[in-house]
Amino acid sequence: RNQWGWTICRAPVRRRRAPLRFYHWIGFLPRYPSDSQIEKMAREGADLLVLHESWRTDVQNGSTPYDEAEFRRVIATAHRNDIRMAVYIRGNEPSIREERAEWFDAYFHRDYDGLYMDYGSPICYTTGAEETYPGGRIAFREYYLAMRDVRRRVGERGIFLSHSGPFFAACGMTGLIGGYVAGEGE
Repeated sequence: RNQWGWTICRAPVRRRRAPLRFYHWIGFLPRYPSDSQIEKMAREGADLLVLHESWRTDVQNGSTPYDEAEFRRVIATAHRNDIRMAVYIRGNEPSIREERAEWFDAYFHRDYDGLYMDYGSPICYTTGAEETYPGGRIAFREYYLAMRDVRRRVGERGIFLSHSGPFFAACGMTGLIGGYVAGEGE
């Protein structure tokens, strides 16, 4: 019950993938970067562009871009400039927890683009009351199955980054996550 363990080992001598150099686009005015801004990111060596919450109409959940034409333009411009795309999502939102990012296929390339997941820790999958109350349990199996399905959707070589904010470190997450990005409080 709510026991979780993992083994931490040293980093491999040879990396499976090269480190990513990425830009976060955080802002609502404008919601999307211009073509010239994306081209400048490419000149500066970016190989990943993460669109934060501003990419969608409901910043808490969902998969509807704020402006679909602009969203598709950003993706096309990034790809033309050899920049992979990832969008911000929350690991415990219904579009991930229940629908397993079904919308991903409509916009992105499997094994190339991906997701930047906040609330990416099993602590965000609880049953009943919160963990500190009687009956509250962390739903590790549900979390694992959701992350496994999302990993399959983005593909083995796709981007799947996560952090868990101030809860507990996402470092002990399943091997399904491609990388851990420190969040607030960590």
